[in-house]
Amino acid sequence: FNPERVGGWRLIGFDQHLLRTEDFRNDAIDAAELAENEAATAIYQVEILADGHGELGEFFIRFQDAASGRIVERSWPIPYQPNALAADQAAPSMQLATLAMLTAEQLRGTPLAAAATPETTRPLIQNVTTHFRDNPRARELLEIQSHIAQP
Repeated sequence: FNPERVGGWRLIGFDQHLLRTEDFRNDAIDAAELAENEAATAIYQVEILADGHGELGEFFIRFQDAASGRIVERSWPIPYQPNALAADQAAPSMQLATLAMLTAEQLRGTPLAAAATPETTRPLIQNVTTHFRDNPRARELLEIQSHIAQP
């Protein structure tokens, strides 16, 4: 993360896979690994510096190319978007990831769980129900969320 734009950050979930910076390019260190046809979403809680400048940072990924067997590294900037969309206006996949993150934070009892109020989760639940109605994992998440939401 760019220290001129980000005052602090926290990786939510995947705690056991957080690498030290010096270990990122060390292939002997075990990290979060995905198969060729898998996908994952990492969510970070970021403290934006109001008077900061520049991008949020840069995203790096390393993977083994299935065809060549070589390690490939790629990177992309993480743009600063002062008027980013609200969670319920984001892409359906991001809404699903946000609801999963909030549910996990509720189950763990973290301070971020306070953000998972009925007012914030209701639109996400409605949108996830609509967009992922045939997805068994999304239905399972919605079932867990319904138990959490009960008094």
